[in-house]
Amino acid sequence: MEKIKNLISGSIEKIENINLSFWEIIFLIYTAIFFRTFLENYANSSNLHHMTGFIDTFWGYPAWFSVVFLSIFIIAKILTREKIEKIAKVITFFSFVILTPPIVDLIVNKGDQIRYMFITGTYSQIFTSFITYFGGGDIGIGIRTEVFIVLVGFGFYIFHKTKEIKRSLLGMFFLYSTIFITLIFPTLIFGIQNTITKEYKEINKDSSIDFYYRNEPQRTVTSSRTFVLEIVNDDNFYSFPNQKMINQYSITFAIIFLFINTILMAWYLFLYSPKKFFVVFKNFRYLRILHYFLMVSVGVYFGINMLGKSVVGSLFDLVSFISLYLALFFAWLFAVWENDEVDIEIDKISNEGRPLVDKKISFSIIEWKNLKFLFLGYSLSFAFLSGFYSFMFIIMFILIYHIYSAPPLHLKRFLGISSLLIAINALLAVWMGFFMSSGTANLNAFPSKYTFGILGLFFLVENVKNIKDIDGDRREGIKTIPVIFGEKRGKLIIGICLFISSLLVPIIFYFNLYTLILAIIFGSILFFLVNKKIFKENYIFITYFTYIIILMSL
Repeated sequence: MEKIKNLISGSIEKIENINLSFWEIIFLIYTAIFFRTFLENYANSSNLHHMTGFIDTFWGYPAWFSVVFLSIFIIAKILTREKIEKIAKVITFFSFVILTPPIVDLIVNKGDQIRYMFITGTYSQIFTSFITYFGGGDIGIGIRTEVFIVLVGFGFYIFHKTKEIKRSLLGMFFLYSTIFITLIFPTLIFGIQNTITKEYKEINKDSSIDFYYRNEPQRTVTSSRTFVLEIVNDDNFYSFPNQKMINQYSITFAIIFLFINTILMAWYLFLYSPKKFFVVFKNFRYLRILHYFLMVSVGVYFGINMLGKSVVGSLFDLVSFISLYLALFFAWLFAVWENDEVDIEIDKISNEGRPLVDKKISFSIIEWKNLKFLFLGYSLSFAFLSGFYSFMFIIMFILIYHIYSAPPLHLKRFLGISSLLIAINALLAVWMGFFMSSGTANLNAFPSKYTFGILGLFFLVENVKNIKDIDGDRREGIKTIPVIFGEKRGKLIIGICLFISSLLVPIIFYFNLYTLILAIIFGSILFFLVNKKIFKENYIFITYFTYIIILMSL
């Protein structure tokens, strides 16, 4: 017995110390998920002997499984206090246990298929299913076997690390509860929606199906631009309208589980290093994120005016807009991380608190790049789920920031070109909101007057960000207005540009006496703030946000 114990302990220790990178862990887990999805094609009767849909295969199932895997990492870390990267290696090593359900179901049912589905029903039925270990018929023997193996293995690992049966049982209970909650998530979302709207008198399987496959498709406003749908014309498959409904359902929950994934990933990173987590969190440049969010909202505002009604008519619409904002959020973080890599020498002079130059904390270049490409992955995933136009605009946004910041082009060095690139990205953000909400895919639908107006406005105002970087930019040979004309005259020129841009806003978009007075007032405030002896960029952003919000409310 002692030999077996030592063998198991030695094996776990070897796995924990194996050289496995962050991306290798993700790749192995994704490989296991992909194989599981493929095997389900043969075991799942819902597929009608066809391949699982594109969204479910590459986004829906991976997002759901990643929520479970991240939950396992986090629960194990909390209960064992072991390093979370070691826990991740052990769990990844055994990740292929998720292939169990289709294999077991095909063997037990002698090749016949069964239906793989979320757990639905009344709250009492769901509670009964919880306390009876998936009783009620929604979950087959394959998944029950898989979950049993996972729970026993997880409990053993917790006990091995803590030597406490109480912690082991607690870990098994928390993990079972987490898996169960993810399996009833569509019912939970439907229940929340029904509590708010009171459309359905009862939460049960029939009302849940009616909500997702009848009400949702009928009410959605954005589906024509957010569907990515491969059409199957076989007579023995679902009709085209049903394929659209199924695809809309798949996108909805792919976005929801991907959103949960981002929260759990943030928790994972916090447990990896709380100190580094807060440094990273501080580096987000929140005011600039709010700027781009405001630009998307301006686009939505224009779109609503064209469509003539609310753009959120369904759960699908709501999660699609959330997905769009998150795509832009992570695209911005990717751009920030790439810019900080390039600007290390400048930041040593102008921004000593930036993570890569802060002597109080040490980031390895591998850790920095891991975060950067994680942000990129999230951005492209959310953008793709938001629709083709959003996906294209996000890619353009990322590429423009790349040629702006990174060698060999590094176009931020050139006065005028750098301002134009930032102005284009502001326009792209407006387009994202407009084409999601306007009810049209015609590129000419967005007024050319607005297009050139937005480019002109942000071409003028973009230079304000260069004031605080004057010393670092001068050292690196980056040509900005403050570098060329000096700080005092440079601030004067930038202040005049801000005042002119404020006056142009009502002329381009909405001119009357009130908007003209507002433009003069806010233009004067911006001029004064820029030319103060002690320059505070935050005050510029707050004034700008206030001005735009007031204009949109008129």
